[in-house]
Amino acid sequence: MSALDYSLLIIVLGLTLYMAFFFGKRHKNTNDYFLAGRRIPWLVACLSLMATEISILTVMAVAASSFREDWSALQYFIGSAAARVCVAYFFIPVFYQTPGTTIYEYLRRRFGEKTRYAAAGFFFLFRFPASAVRLTAAAAAIGQLMGWPMNSMLLILVLLALLYVGYGGVEAAAWAGVMQTLVVAAAAAATLAFICGRVDGGLEGIWDISLETGKLQFFNSSALPAVISGFFVALAAIGADHEMMQKLFIVKDRRESQKAVLFSIPGSFLILILFLSIGTGLFAFYRVNTGMSLPARFENIYPHFTATVMPALLRGLILTAFVLSVIDLPLTSMGAVFLTDLYRPLRPDRDTDRGSSEITELNLARALSVIFALILGALAYFFIARGRFLWLAFQIGGVAFGPLLGIFLLGLFTRVKADKANAVAMSAIGGLNAILLYLSQIGLLPFSWNWLVVIGTAGTFVTARWLAPQFEGELSKAGKAS
Repeated sequence: MSALDYSLLIIVLGLTLYMAFFFGKRHKNTNDYFLAGRRIPWLVACLSLMATEISILTVMAVAASSFREDWSALQYFIGSAAARVCVAYFFIPVFYQTPGTTIYEYLRRRFGEKTRYAAAGFFFLFRFPASAVRLTAAAAAIGQLMGWPMNSMLLILVLLALLYVGYGGVEAAAWAGVMQTLVVAAAAAATLAFICGRVDGGLEGIWDISLETGKLQFFNSSALPAVISGFFVALAAIGADHEMMQKLFIVKDRRESQKAVLFSIPGSFLILILFLSIGTGLFAFYRVNTGMSLPARFENIYPHFTATVMPALLRGLILTAFVLSVIDLPLTSMGAVFLTDLYRPLRPDRDTDRGSSEITELNLARALSVIFALILGALAYFFIARGRFLWLAFQIGGVAFGPLLGIFLLGLFTRVKADKANAVAMSAIGGLNAILLYLSQIGLLPFSWNWLVVIGTAGTFVTARWLAPQFEGELSKAGKAS
């Protein structure tokens, strides 16, 4: 890395940290810290939502998939786009009718406290390991670019996240998400342009090689299963995960939130096309440059190419995109869920001075950010020591996402009265999913992890509905929620 690369990174990080300080000093209570006072423009929320999706793992995985295989990832996007429409028209209106800080407060009002506690627990069950794995992958990729040890990079990334999100709150994260999305898109476009300049015939040459080798195929016999599983994974990831939904809670009303999620469809599609094109371009580049080294793992093809082939400034742009994509740790969403769904119900604030109570909770929220950042750093260090971490970020979601989504669908589309039954159903199906994931990893049940979300959703929905009469005493007639 050159001085020019580091200069670009320092300038962008300096601007990010300035935004954190600017917004953080304006916070008067947790409503500011967790919801930005609901004063964020919908376009900022849209780009911030996209930034939350564009983790370093996503960038590396999409480029690696088209490098190694083809463009079949587009099949999953069809399901993802349909899921966003469902979130916009079925989830968001109900959430905005239920005043609260997190989406799990809706579950308390619809079912009861036990359901909310279970949902908050499943949120942490997924969010801790997934975010720690994202940190680990980032430390590896960025360390490869900079030539620094993974442990050192891990410490730096955690400290940056604490300064940026821990103090600035969701408002700083939202505006920095705009910068992250634009930097990532610029880095992707610049990478693609550079690859075209290094392959004979440019874009036409890459196209010819890709057609010849079948790299541009995007529909195959697995298209329908991919669309279905993509739909359920995206519906759970956006509609039942508060990290994603928090970015849709920071606008002033339901219509603004709906616009944010709907306009993320073309935006995410453009980002996906860019990184699929990068993977295909890298395949063409290495096909005509057979003497050049390849990484030991194809998942690292993009950072490997950046470190070994790209020139100064372009390397710095990609390095900056990588760093921005990981320091947006879910500290505010985790703090919101802990404080709102666990701390307040179990230990109500007895302070009669409202102003004092608000300041106390704001300080507690920031303290929680420090604690969660340290836990994530410790988990990431464990993953570094253990190795084989990349697959965990995607597959661990299959255990928790299904039960979460199943309970939300039960609340949205039926009139079932259930609370304890929900908690039991979520626990049982979550345990079943964990067993299925383990069996798939040892080769006894070969199937894709994302089907765990489908199994978990259907299993939890059916099980909770079946258990409800036994635990709650009665089952209302099912029907569409009005």
